[in-house]
Amino acid sequence: MKRYAYRGTSFDIPANKKFWKQCGDYDSLIQFEECCYRALLERYKEEKSKDNSLSFELFTKK
Repeated sequence: MKRYAYRGTSFDIPANKKFWKQCGDYDSLIQFEECCYRALLERYKEEKSKDNSLSFELFTKK
């Protein structure tokens, strides 16, 4: 969806372009962190299935 669809104009000042780029960069960073967190939890589940006494605290220290 283009910004025109919800803003109703094609006018775009440089500061607004910079703002949209920074929002996109921030969104990409947050998505990367979420993927890393999910991968960490998946690995913890795998390790926990091998050793049932493993706590998350011990896993992160390891």
